Amino acid sequence: MLETIPATVLVSLYRDGMGFLITIGMREIYRRFYNAKMTKAVLVALVGGVSLLSGLILTLFSLAFHEFLDFDAEQTFTPPVIFGIFYFRTGLCLGWSLLYVGIKLLMERLDRERALAVAIAAEKETEIQMLRAQMNPHFLFNALTTIQAGLTRSPETLRPVVQALSDFLSFSLSHRDKSFVPIEEEYSALT
Repeated sequence: MLETIPATVLVSLYRDGMGFLITIGMREIYRRFYNAKMTKAVLVALVGGVSLLSGLILTLFSLAFHEFLDFDAEQTFTPPVIFGIFYFRTGLCLGWSLLYVGIKLLMERLDRERALAVAIAAEKETEIQMLRAQMNPHFLFNALTTIQAGLTRSPETLRPVVQALSDFLSFSLSHRDKSFVPIEEEYSALT
């Protein structure tokens, strides 16, 4: 019977290495079969089945490795001990699976929320552009009507009005791609 520190280290490296390889396999299974449109029942069945299978594989490999190292398997591996190993390994695989799937679901939710926020922002931007497109012709119509009404009375007093309109239209064109303009810039453009 091997009961030395090197054997214990070897068993730990083997067990942890096998666990790492199994989790890589589990990840590959989840990547291939996981679908965001899965029902909860199918997802639970997938996680449960993969975890049980992984726990069984880890238990069988542990038993085979201990047999290979010439441990006293009859004394060490009684049916309750084997069930305990299987239960523990399956629990580890289930915990890893829940963590993996939970992170995947969280990332999908965050992606959906991000896409929704982008869509809402685009909708608001479109709405602002539409409002601007509606306001500019009305403003221009009102300004030109005012100028036309003043032409008959005193054409010389309209020069500053036409210049102010020209400056404001220039300001509007240079800021048309911005959603928001600071109030002091807009105030100075109006005065």
